[in-house]
Amino acid sequence: MIIYRLYIIADTRALHDELTKLPNRRYFMQSYRQQFELAKRYKKQHNFALVNLDLDHLKRVNDTYGHDAGDKVLLETAKRVKGSLRRSDMVARMGGDEFLIMLYNPKSEESLQALLKKIELTLCSTPVIYGEDLITLNISMGYAMFKPEIASPEQMMKTADARMYQHKRGKYH
Repeated sequence: MIIYRLYIIADTRALHDELTKLPNRRYFMQSYRQQFELAKRYKKQHNFALVNLDLDHLKRVNDTYGHDAGDKVLLETAKRVKGSLRRSDMVARMGGDEFLIMLYNPKSEESLQALLKKIELTLCSTPVIYGEDLITLNISMGYAMFKPEIASPEQMMKTADARMYQHKRGKYH
């Protein structure tokens, strides 16, 4: 019984981010590739969408307020994003200031964009309280909706990444 519990704890730690308790890169990528293959096999249009979310200026938060403040920002980000999604959707911390979201069966590109606006409002309209300081969040997001003509999970990921960097450049240049 003890060995089994230790196995469960080790397995959970191997697949989840230690700080946020969200799925980690390994867990997410495994799920993402499976979802991509299923969607590809059944040629489902818009069966799922991939969203890349990046916290802007987390290094500045760490440098200004300390790493505990950065951790608080990451925890609050995880909580707020998860609270904006349906239970069936998945958010994972990929490391550092990057999160990936897998949204199942978005109705349309317009509904996906509306959800992204909701996530941005949820994250950025209320500062994170750290002691007596208020830390305002800024994010950049990009997305890709599954289409049967997408060749690979990597190609879909590149589309979401490119849109995220385009969003970031549009805000800061």
